[in-house]
Amino acid sequence: MKAALLATALWAAWCAGGGAQPASGEAPAGERAGAAASVTAAEEPGAFESFARELGDDANHLFRSRSMGALWVGIAAAGMLAHTRGDEEARAWYQAEARSAGTDRAAELLKPLGEHLYALPLYAGVSFLGACGGGDGLCGTLGAWGQRSVRTMLVGAPLVCGLQWTLGSSRPVEERGSEWRPFKDDNGASRHAFVGAIPFLSAAGMARNRALRSALVLGSMAGGLSRLNDDEHYLSQVWMGWWCAALAACAVDATENAAADVALVPAAGPGFSGAALAFSF
Repeated sequence: MKAALLATALWAAWCAGGGAQPASGEAPAGERAGAAASVTAAEEPGAFESFARELGDDANHLFRSRSMGALWVGIAAAGMLAHTRGDEEARAWYQAEARSAGTDRAAELLKPLGEHLYALPLYAGVSFLGACGGGDGLCGTLGAWGQRSVRTMLVGAPLVCGLQWTLGSSRPVEERGSEWRPFKDDNGASRHAFVGAIPFLSAAGMARNRALRSALVLGSMAGGLSRLNDDEHYLSQVWMGWWCAALAACAVDATENAAADVALVPAAGPGFSGAALAFSF
């Protein structure tokens, strides 16, 4: 798995560099030859450096104080579900009232979205095709989406993996409940919910239509719901995986767009009040 992650990161880094750009004006022959040799020698390192710099910026945005504050809000929400009857009641309701042959078929179709061994090479491949297409039109849009998705997965993976172990809760089928037992198990956050949310959230960060963005954010929850349907994770674990993906996607978007940000804002509605995570695109 480590080898696959490294290979995919190197591939995406190559794609991030694009191609050499033609000069806008003419230079003396000696200067052109020297410049061409310099570009040829520096092209590949520049591509890796560009990707590494962007990934470093993503990490800086993810692990700054505001984003970490939002993370703690998400952890607190998961804790309330895990250490009350919330998880068990949500599980009992879904399995008795919502699950059906139709939801089982949908979950079977959605599950591959959360498989990182398939998703990472796919996103890297789309990045490669976008770079080969010159970065314009549909190819350019798909390439940018693929690169965003790779970066979101790479920057968010340490966060979700760390929470899986540090929260240490178990799966429903293990009959130990969802209470947190640090370092006793590795299901504190759903990996499928995290990975399955990334393609939708990456697309949402690129969309300019508000209705489309909202639809994509809602679609990002489908992978996690498939795990709830299959009784593989509790609601708190699905929530925690999705929350990590949302924060990682916001970090990548902040790198791409200086105006993009993540902020906690008051939220209220019929029968509830609290805080919400606001995405600015």
